[in-house]
Amino acid sequence: RGDTTATLGEALDDSETGFDDSDGTLFKANTTIKIDNEQMYITGIATNTLTVKRAVNGTVAAAHNLGTAIYRTQIVPAGSLCFETNTGDWYVTVDGGATWLLDKTPGN
Repeated sequence: RGDTTATLGEALDDSETGFDDSDGTLFKANTTIKIDNEQMYITGIATNTLTVKRAVNGTVAAAHNLGTAIYRTQIVPAGSLCFETNTGDWYVTVDGGATWLLDKTPGN
């Protein structure tokens, strides 16, 4: 899933492709980020302004609030198991790039 690296410096509607963040130095062009449930592909960076392609990897473009966390993501092959260090949760990816939280209940 990725780590929290920066926050939105402005609110976004569901069609904006350029926006300010709190620290553009933490990102690289040609990588994927996640804001709320939407994944975006970074096509360019100018200081703290990211230019992105919206709604990638089967996600849906949505509005996002000022100050929302931006996560760096790592796209992994289907069937991969991933550990989220911030929450202690385990996730598995499936075909189409969907990510499923695994049940942590003992015995399940």
